[in-house]
Amino acid sequence: MSRGATFALLGGVAIVLALFTAYVLTSDCNGIKQAINMKAARDHADAIGAHIHADPRFLRVDLVDYTGGVCGCLMARGDVSSEADALALREAIAATHPPVQVVFALSIPSPDLPEYTIHLPVSEIPTPR
Repeated sequence: MSRGATFALLGGVAIVLALFTAYVLTSDCNGIKQAINMKAARDHADAIGAHIHADPRFLRVDLVDYTGGVCGCLMARGDVSSEADALALREAIAATHPPVQVVFALSIPSPDLPEYTIHLPVSEIPTPR
């Protein structure tokens, strides 16, 4: 390969790398940012799980990483006994200063009609800036 062809190849590779870097740094969400956010969500869930589950009201709530939200987030999903418990869970998680957005998907099982469950609207704690 001639010296000119080598420089042309290296220049082409440099341009492709520069374009890819610009895309990663400037796009709102991409696979790399989502993977980073989901790892942060997973790590935070592991760090606060014991604290959250120490409260018996939250034993049926799972803390998991989730692809939704703003480019990957922490999801609190499961059952709570009342809307007051749902709000208490939201406050307890917010107090831990999560590094990513938190999305809630909670239900209140009906004791009178086990097949009927009240699904609370999904709410969220915004992504920290």
